[in-house]
Amino acid sequence: MNNFKEIAKLVRKYKERNNALYEFLDKEDVGEYFRSLISLSELKQDKTTMLAILRRLVDLKEENLVQEWKKNNFKEDKIIELKHKFYEEVRKFYEKEHQNLINEIKEKKLLNNFYQS
Repeated sequence: MNNFKEIAKLVRKYKERNNALYEFLDKEDVGEYFRSLISLSELKQDKTTMLAILRRLVDLKEENLVQEWKKNNFKEDKIIELKHKFYEEVRKFYEKEHQNLINEIKEKKLLNNFYQS
């Protein structure tokens, strides 16, 4: 009943899907979600900004965004405020991703009740 190999495959699929977000670097239209993140960053839309946002979202690294804000003369207080806003967005993104993974595991009945409690 417990199919840990299948769960590992699902986790890998979710990770690959998140890594595929880097494909947005080559697209003109980045979509509504990334437009909202660009707006949240208060930076202009360009590849450097997109890369910094993707590094924050996919790799959980904030250094690139901080560098962009510093390069654009953002004050330290503003950078801290924006870092907190991005933390919240990343948290929401991964909470949703994890809930989707849990739901898929339940739907496919990959774990018995003991592991689902």
